[in-house]
Parts: sequence; C-alpha cells; structure tokens
Amino acid sequence: MVQKGKVAAVLDGGKKVTVTPYAGITVTTAITVPFFLVGVLPVGTPVAYVVFDDNTGIVLSRMDGEWNQNLFSGEA
Repeated sequence: MVQKGKVAAVLDGGKKVTVTPYAGITVTTAITVPFFLVGVLPVGTPVAYVVFDDNTGIVLSRMDGEWNQNLFSGEA
C-alpha cells in the first residue's frame, strides 16, 4: 500500500532514507531512494513511499512534485 510520511533520516549518501508515516509513529526501515531523488530529500521532506512485506521499500515521489532537476545537464 502506498503511504505518505516525512523523511526522518538520510542514509548512505542519500541513497536510502527512513520515513515517519503520517498515520503512525514507527519509523520505517531504511528504504531505497530512486536516482532522480538522490540529494533532494532532506529531513522533513514529505514523500509518498511503499514498504513491502519483506521490509524493503522505495520512495515513489516528493509530495511537492520536486525532483533532481540536474538529471540532464545538457550533455549529449
């Protein structure tokens, strides 16, 4: 189930985060941040995410729609 929460901690150089769900008080395990969001998820950022039964998970998006706008630097 897709959930909403706020980034609680940034780990592994921004490649993983923990999230505090809006609908709970327990912080998630470390979940994966997709490459286009690495570096743009400071603590407190509202995110949509999913955690699976095996305790793996991924951030799906920032709730404000922002992303790593440096993804394409104009180089061919």
